[in-house]
Amino acid sequence: MDARPPSPGYGGELDGRSAGTLPFSEHDTNGFQALNQCAFVGTISSFAMRKLILAMTACLLLAGCEKRAAVSQPNQTTQRDHQWVETFFQDYAEAFRSKSRARLLAKFCLPLTFLTKTGPIVFQDEEHLSTNLDALIRRYEQIQAVDWKYTIKDVRTIGAGIYMVEIEWRFFNAGNELLYACDTSYFLAAEAKPGAKVMAVIAHNEIERYEEALKRKKGI
Repeated sequence: MDARPPSPGYGGELDGRSAGTLPFSEHDTNGFQALNQCAFVGTISSFAMRKLILAMTACLLLAGCEKRAAVSQPNQTTQRDHQWVETFFQDYAEAFRSKSRARLLAKFCLPLTFLTKTGPIVFQDEEHLSTNLDALIRRYEQIQAVDWKYTIKDVRTIGAGIYMVEIEWRFFNAGNELLYACDTSYFLAAEAKPGAKVMAVIAHNEIERYEEALKRKKGI
């Protein structure tokens, strides 16, 4: 499945330190690294943080077990599952294109967890998540990304009403030249009200891909 509106990381990759495909990324040009790590994580008790990390670890272990079992068992997702996931990311992408804060915020559960190679980043409230989304949009503007394409690589159930979706995002400038591509995993709660929501994001490689694109833009 391939679609064209914007993305992210979100994207995308929403890296708690700044934001990547909404997800979000780790390149911080506005001082968000300290803000996110200290203000966000610091607001959570160590006990609550342990619970969040344990929950996410369980999700990842379940996902790993599902993939190992895929050789002998077919994926249990249905065509209907793929349809609502496609619809979700089409609307998600359109929300980025319109830069609608309300539509973007409606796509996420709170607290929201981003898992990166440097550790988990947790957003506790809309104010901080909104700030991170603004930073993400500015970061895309920095490399003159104006359009996005995404491909849904995999949709997999990892629990009752919980889905893991693998997405490849591709970012383009006004000349339709590819700036960079990256891979992001999303954990979706299908039965959240009023609609499906992202519970957690894994930004696999957007950090380095974005930095490479930024260096090319600056002629480094």
